[in-house]
Amino acid sequence: MAGLEGQTLGGCRIIKRLGAGGMGQVYLAEQIRLGREVAVKVVRPPRSGGDDAPALADAPERFKLEARAIAALEHPNILPVHEFGIERELMYLVMPLMPDGSLFDAMRPGGPKRRLSLPISPVQAAPLIFQAASALEYAHQHNIIHRDVKPENFLIRVGRDDQIEVFLADFGLVKEYHPGSNTSTLAVGTADYVAPEQIEGRPVPASDQYALAVMTYELLAGQLPFRGAVAEVALKHLREEPPPPRSINPAIPAEIEQVILRALRKKPQDRWPSIKEYAHAYSEVLKKLDQRQHGGKKSIEDETTQHIPPGPLPARPAARGKAPVPPPSAYETQAVPQTPPSAGRARQAAPQQARPAHNPAPANGGAPHSSPAAPPPQAPQPYPPPSHTPATPQPPTWGAPPWNAAPPNGAPAAPAGWPGAPSSPLPPTGQASGKSGLPWLKIAIAALAIVVIGIILGVLLALHPGGRNGGGPSQKPPTPLPTRRLPPGPPVGAPPGASFAAYSHATGTLEVVVWSRPGQRDANNA
Repeated sequence: MAGLEGQTLGGCRIIKRLGAGGMGQVYLAEQIRLGREVAVKVVRPPRSGGDDAPALADAPERFKLEARAIAALEHPNILPVHEFGIERELMYLVMPLMPDGSLFDAMRPGGPKRRLSLPISPVQAAPLIFQAASALEYAHQHNIIHRDVKPENFLIRVGRDDQIEVFLADFGLVKEYHPGSNTSTLAVGTADYVAPEQIEGRPVPASDQYALAVMTYELLAGQLPFRGAVAEVALKHLREEPPPPRSINPAIPAEIEQVILRALRKKPQDRWPSIKEYAHAYSEVLKKLDQRQHGGKKSIEDETTQHIPPGPLPARPAARGKAPVPPPSAYETQAVPQTPPSAGRARQAAPQQARPAHNPAPANGGAPHSSPAAPPPQAPQPYPPPSHTPATPQPPTWGAPPWNAAPPNGAPAAPAGWPGAPSSPLPPTGQASGKSGLPWLKIAIAALAIVVIGIILGVLLALHPGGRNGGGPSQKPPTPLPTRRLPPGPPVGAPPGASFAAYSHATGTLEVVVWSRPGQRDANNA
């Protein structure tokens, strides 16, 4: 197949060739529609008249079926396929570009992308094996066998912390596997990693486990189990047992060697039940080796919760002018002596004595202890029996002593100018404070105020118009009776002593007028 540089294939402009294999070539290309760099793998068509023409006659149809199956595999360690198709009799796959190369490039001595110096330790190889086994197990769950597991078909990506991510690629030889099928195929694959049953044309999922075990052998021992020509190596895979890896690299643990040799057995049913079980067994051995290396210590998942008793409590901060108070030790019960009634008042009147400083320095100049120690328990001191002689009551002390005066019982006095210092000390318990009559005085003043307010309200109501009628407006006078105005003299023809009713507008009352004699009248209220 001639070079494709400068041509357009599948919407990608081919830039240069990156590598070639038995089934085709890989090119660096630019995806025109998205403007990104991609890798395009081109599978060569069957050559007419060639030896492989009968075998590759149905290659286009197989390529379509296998490409669709690969596109359905979505796994973090499987290289995805952006696009595939056939154009100008060229079958192509468009994949992401992996500039860090393949795992083979990282292993190849003297290569520009070498990152691994073989042999490597089992711990260093563990992430590579686990990622590869996870991708292959996922493909097996979807009935796909890779059939070409080797370092060249694992592309890598190196992170900022130099951790290597592995991506399974190159599914050109994949085969759909159906359990119970006895269909045989051509012996395809790479002779250095091919399983015996795959050489015979009967690949199964355990064939990929065999190839991954050969990769593990190479990483830990630094070389392949069989070397020679292609036919010679294939024959050894069929008939000979691989040499133990420890015979090449004695630093390999014996348990790891047994895990690898079981995966390299000739019959598929004698290997691990699945490639996932192979990786799990490898991991369990590493865990046991790690526990053995650390003196039999258990991992954090296996440790039980232990009860740690609490340590001594920290000392309480000391007040100004006083020594710090030592805390009691954990789970220690201290005896508290009973205070006799006779000494209670004296104790309340006298301030508490300052306690000695906690954890003093040793007398010989040594360093003090780092952790506070509890004071030794003391037996309670018996108090003397109360005296039968009654104590003479002391009169209350009026007038405050000076603040700087020494308090009783030799207690330290407060410094001068202390902010918020009281103007006078509190009187001892049982003495009069001189302010016991203050509540009664307040009650008397309140009662007097209520009386004064009542008098003022009564005067205001008395002076208000219409106050006698409950504060309402004045009532209108009653409707006068139909009477006539009182004449200035007796009516004409009125006999002496006659009387009649009349209404007086001056007083607003009904009057009865009796004429006793001429020129005089007597008025009475009705």
